[in-house]
Amino acid sequence: MPATPSSKKGYTSDFDILVLVSNRKLAEPRYWDGAADRLKWDKAISPLVRLIVHGAREVNN
Repeated sequence: MPATPSSKKGYTSDFDILVLVSNRKLAEPRYWDGAADRLKWDKAISPLVRLIVHGAREVNN
């Protein structure tokens, strides 16, 4: 990505969205890859948004 005035390192700000699921199996990438790809490649979504998916138990530990 080209550098912007707010970025001397050549990248723009991004947002991470933490998704907590009730069952660890629901955190498997197969459930979230489509949504993650859309967030990554959709030109209407800017700046970059990434999903971080974890089970609630994992986060609580």
